[in-house]
Amino acid sequence: MIALTVALAYQLAPPPVVGVFDTAYLGFAALWGSVIFADAPTPQESLDLALIALGTVMTCVKGRDAAEARTSRRGGPAAMQGLQAP
Repeated sequence: MIALTVALAYQLAPPPVVGVFDTAYLGFAALWGSVIFADAPTPQESLDLALIALGTVMTCVKGRDAAEARTSRRGGPAAMQGLQAP
């Protein structure tokens, strides 16, 4: 059931957005493993989680920059102010 939901999410939303949330469970699994089972991640696993977090941040920054570029090409909110009714 979860696999079908994830597949549907990849069809409906941009893959980078879904990918961020699709890999977020790894961090939560490490957190719950530490809290519930006192099973701390190894240095290699911590590095892996840090790389995933870095990729997430880079994806979010790139997406934000792309959205700002699209907005500025369209004239942005400042260009829309002339269209507002007095």
